[in-house]
Amino acid sequence: MTSDADIWRAARDLIADHGARHAEVHAAARVDEMFSSGNFVGHLLWRRILKAVRGLNAQSSSRPAASTGASTSTSPGSRSGARFRR
Repeated sequence: MTSDADIWRAARDLIADHGARHAEVHAAARVDEMFSSGNFVGHLLWRRILKAVRGLNAQSSSRPAASTGASTSTSPGSRSGARFRR
């Protein structure tokens, strides 16, 4: 079984590689692909990653504007992902 830390790490990496919007689209496509091919373990794994991507995206979009403007050198996605590191 894949740990929660691994799921959050994969979600954070997807956002870093593809951007917030495209990471969600990419993960959703993998969910569909795994289901269509009958890979139900992969399907469940990618559903967990998709849920984590959506959670990180919601978290970064619900931040007050003042807190995201404090530093321009760090992206909001990288700050939110750091909370889930173990």
